[in-house]
Order: sequence, then structure tokens, then C-alpha cells
Amino acid sequence: NFNLLFSQEQVGNQPMVKEVDFIRLHLGPLAESVQENANAWVTSLGKLLNISARENMESLKGTIDQLRVDLGRSPETLEDLKFVLKTISNIQDLTLDVETRARDITERYRTLRMYNIEVPEKEFEICEKINDEWLDLFEQSRRVNQSLVSDEEEVH
Repeated sequence: NFNLLFSQEQVGNQPMVKEVDFIRLHLGPLAESVQENANAWVTSLGKLLNISARENMESLKGTIDQLRVDLGRSPETLEDLKFVLKTISNIQDLTLDVETRARDITERYRTLRMYNIEVPEKEFEICEKINDEWLDLFEQSRRVNQSLVSDEEEVH
């Protein structure tokens, strides 16, 4: 993408009239056409990047939301307790993957903003909060785990 912008600037900075031997070339229309095509490519690729970023963000947000619901399940039975403990384990196991996905999503939205691709502001807001949501869930899982350990110690 950087090369595309660099090329657009290069095209705009070139002389629009050039004389080669006895021929005078008017390059303005060509330069304009190249810039229009480059802009069209940036817009088209930006739309595809936005679709991909939105799908990844919605998937990650859905994962976080489901884990939050699962973690909130009250461990009243042995099966419920096993389920909550498995959820805590899943959260710990997913940490690296989720953090990598969150960084990737953030970078995609940063790129979209950098190229002035039209994106609903709501998506930027969700993107800015998604890493904090994960960190909050991770901390919540640690607190739930600690409270379950404390409860078990009281029983013994």
C-alpha cells in the first residue's frame, strides 16, 4: 500500500509535458488516469480489508462474549463446576491466540483509517475496546478461579 501511495505522489510530481526529440507529449491525462485507477484500487482493497476486519472482529467479540457467559455460570453442581473450570482453562489457553487476533484486527482498522476508507465509527469503537474486553475477561477468570479455590479450602 505504501508503494501505491508513493507511486501516486510520483505520478503527480512528474512534468505533465515532456519533449522527446521532435515530439511533445502531454502526459496530464495519463497521469490523471493513473491516479484515478490507483485511488480506485485503494478503495476496492480497503472495502475488502474492512469486510475481513469486521468478520474477524465479530468472531473474536462473539468468542469473548460466549466465554463471559460460560464463566458466569453458577457452579451449583459438580457438572457446572467442571464446566466453569474448563472455561477458565480455555480462557488461559486462548490468551496468546486472542491477543494476536486483537492486534491483527487493530492493525487492519489502523490501515483503513490511514487510507481514509469509509468505515462505520461503531466498528472503530468496538475495535478500540476489544483488547480491554479480553483483559477484563481474563482477570475475571482469575478472580473466579481464586474464589473457587477459596471455597474449596473452606470445605476442607
